[in-house]
Amino acid sequence: MGATLEQIGSPNAHQEFSKQVAVFAEHARQVVLKYEGYLVYCGGDDVLALLPANRALECAHALREGFAQILKPAMPAGLQPTLSAGIAIVHAMDNLQVALGWAREAEQLAKRIRNALAVARHPRSGGVNRYRAPWQRYPEWEGWIQAFHHGLADGFPYELRQLVKEYRPLNPEAKLIRGEAQRVLERKQKPAATPPIPDWIDTVDALDEFAEMLLIARFLAGYMPKEKQS
Repeated sequence: MGATLEQIGSPNAHQEFSKQVAVFAEHARQVVLKYEGYLVYCGGDDVLALLPANRALECAHALREGFAQILKPAMPAGLQPTLSAGIAIVHAMDNLQVALGWAREAEQLAKRIRNALAVARHPRSGGVNRYRAPWQRYPEWEGWIQAFHHGLADGFPYELRQLVKEYRPLNPEAKLIRGEAQRVLERKQKPAATPPIPDWIDTVDALDEFAEMLLIARFLAGYMPKEKQS
């Protein structure tokens, strides 16, 4: 936001930009309510909200889309409005101040690559699952959450983790990594609409990130909004 303001050259343009930011603040309030959440505050592009786990990803995406649409007319030439989001999925009994810290950590993780979404699941026991990706990959969430909801085997992400462990010392080619991941998927119980292994999985680290995403998707599959269940 600060870098954008520095490139706005006239008082009228500043006023128009500020006006659109205020419009977004009201839009953010409406979006959070739509997804059954509570807006803690919205200042500029900084939004903090509490949401049910099964609505948080959709809400973040809707905020990102709204921000881009509302701010675009007031942006300096050549610049596009972008919004990074961090989501911490926590237990209802977790300390709120601690949970806020986890959300800020996820936000910073997303901002390292900009215009991205980062999701971190903090279970009551066991390790944390973290995944970040540019917004262009957001549609993948829906496909994998649906796949787990409709019967994709729970053990699939753990077998991918085992592949990561075996292949990390070998640094194999991208074709081999995707092929082995797809082979594991084909052996698993899965619904007909299960997505294929994504093309962006071209390194062992990418496969590791994918396994983290799947672990979060598997969790969210158990808390899908009623209107999405069949």
